[in-house]
Amino acid sequence: MFSDIFGPDLTCRVVEAVRKSVAAAKKLGTTDTWTEGNTTKAFIGVSAHSIDKHWHRKFAVLNCEVFNGRHTSDMIALKFDSMLEDWNIPKESYQVVLRDNALNTVRAFQQIAIPSLGCALHTLHLAIHYYIFDQRVVSDALAVCVVV
Repeated sequence: MFSDIFGPDLTCRVVEAVRKSVAAAKKLGTTDTWTEGNTTKAFIGVSAHSIDKHWHRKFAVLNCEVFNGRHTSDMIALKFDSMLEDWNIPKESYQVVLRDNALNTVRAFQQIAIPSLGCALHTLHLAIHYYIFDQRVVSDALAVCVVV
């Protein structure tokens, strides 16, 4: 834990500074869920992105935790809602949440009435993976290149 390494005073100051920055933001966005390939543990992370009145980009990771159980829309909505409550962030502060394109994630943000969009980079990654790397000729060519 952060406070174990840096002490409770520094932890409190950092959390308070992030709370002030998030509270000052007019609009925020994004979330992510993923599975770590080496451990097969699933995680959910939530970050806040905003631009201040001087057009400086602000960014903070608000939450990152192991996500046990099934990734249903109800569970994703519950986790996200809980994080908003922990940070005292009203739902109206989220202009848009960038998310993956999975139906459970789409439905989660519909359930809690927060606008969301599928991430363009995630969509591009899926397109490359499923429509290029899954082609037999591509996988054969890559296998030959790796061996040489």
